Amino acid sequence: MRKINIGRRAAVLGTGLLLSLGSLTACGDDEADGSGDGGSGGSKAASEVSVLLEWFPNPDHISLYTAKEMGAFEEEGLEVKFQPPSNNTDSLKMVSLGQMPLAISYANAIINAEAEGLDVVAVAALIPTTLNSLILHRTDEVQDITDLKGKPIGSSGDPVSEAMWAYALKQQGFEDEDIKFVSINQGYSPAMISGKVNAIIGAYQNIESVELREHGVDPVGYAVGEAGVPEYDELVLIAQRSKLESDEGYQETVRKFLAGLAKGDAKAQEDHDAAFDAIEKVAKGYSPESMKEMIDQTAPLLENPDGFGQMDVAEWQELADWLYDNDLLSKEVDAEKVVTTDYLPKAAG
Repeated sequence: MRKINIGRRAAVLGTGLLLSLGSLTACGDDEADGSGDGGSGGSKAASEVSVLLEWFPNPDHISLYTAKEMGAFEEEGLEVKFQPPSNNTDSLKMVSLGQMPLAISYANAIINAEAEGLDVVAVAALIPTTLNSLILHRTDEVQDITDLKGKPIGSSGDPVSEAMWAYALKQQGFEDEDIKFVSINQGYSPAMISGKVNAIIGAYQNIESVELREHGVDPVGYAVGEAGVPEYDELVLIAQRSKLESDEGYQETVRKFLAGLAKGDAKAQEDHDAAFDAIEKVAKGYSPESMKEMIDQTAPLLENPDGFGQMDVAEWQELADWLYDNDLLSKEVDAEKVVTTDYLPKAAG
């Protein structure tokens, strides 16, 4: 049997975790050290920029690594280094504290961060569609989502993700006693393959479903946006809001990074082989066959009908209001404070 990639993201971040700033630890990847003006301040635009990922490199990051592979960042005068986090809260905390210039996070986590007073803002949507899904293992006993009543459903343990899916399941006729979330620490796919759980939440159909099929599981996926929760941009690039408002050098660095990333985004969509060559060097634990299928499924998800990186403030506000109305935020959030598209490259023509 092929090696199973056990490392996956938590779909969103819990409120308590976001406040644990005192336990901040430095990431230990030798690909980046956070050096350069982009990481430590100053008015001069950085030539070296470290970007903290939300998880280990995987096919969701093809636009980032394709841009780097094709030299798009160098064309903008930047030397870009990508760094995996040491834990799920790193990206929001480190950007908020000014210890990392840019990072990848999730729309719902950014809204939660604003409610908790963190100093971050979304500057571009990397994957402008909702990926957070429930994936079930279709067997004789379980054929669709309604068959999961009373069955164990694997979860990262994140309370916000579980609350979102509890809401969605109740729209399908579940009662509280029917919902059985089980925290798993060996990874989503291994838990499904071993039979520990009948389904998983917070997984991505373009990643986990492909991996599961390779290991003999018959997966059926339901996106949370299709189950009663507002649609949202899944992966988003974040910057430090206060610095972006005041530091012209930092503003220029963000503009240059996004200009380079736009080129990688376009290339990854049109040339899947180039995307494969870029990501397979750094994404570990996937077979070449699965990697290619994941890229074929992920590349179309990068397409943004409003243009590269664009975000709809009204859509973000709908999600923020939904989270607050369902007691998943400590206070109401104004989406205009956590979203800006001012630094995106201008559309040609």
